[in-house]
Amino acid sequence: MSRIVRAGVAVVLGALLVGCSDDPRPRMAPPSASPTVVESPTNTPTIEESAPPLPSAATARDASGAKAFVTHFWDVANYAQATGDTKSLAALGAETCEGCHGAVDFLNDLYRAGGSIEGGEYTIGPITADRLAVEGQDVTVFRCMFETSNTKQVIRQPGRDDRVLPASTVAATFTLSYQADRWQVDVWDVTAS
Repeated sequence: MSRIVRAGVAVVLGALLVGCSDDPRPRMAPPSASPTVVESPTNTPTIEESAPPLPSAATARDASGAKAFVTHFWDVANYAQATGDTKSLAALGAETCEGCHGAVDFLNDLYRAGGSIEGGEYTIGPITADRLAVEGQDVTVFRCMFETSNTKQVIRQPGRDDRVLPASTVAATFTLSYQADRWQVDVWDVTAS
């Protein structure tokens, strides 16, 4: 039987989805996404220097916009996990998204302490987006369900043994709302199989 864990993207996605336990606080291994590689003129690969920009498709206030936003979220999460730059990721989660804040906090703490993440890049499968009715409010809300898979991830922290997380796939649900002309993740649920 599956267990639902309210995961506020606790560890920026890589270890992000590793958190189903009896502990009431979700633990997610920081999603370590393989960094986006850009070829420089000398053919030396470098990590992309800024977070992926919001695609115009992710601004539509409908199911297609919600799906594009979910894809964008994971692109930004992969970037944040690979670089430690969490500013853009933090902006995608609402105050109510405990998982989002947990992931950002994890990454900030890890990188501030001189740690890093290798591997763990996330990819997502097909997304279903169902509009939810919200009485008495002028807000658009969608429940987006999808599976996310990550590659093997190694979390390195000075003075500690490396933490190795295996590749995995989990089912996830984002509850998104469109407010102030943008999407945000209000709730992130992870269902372990």
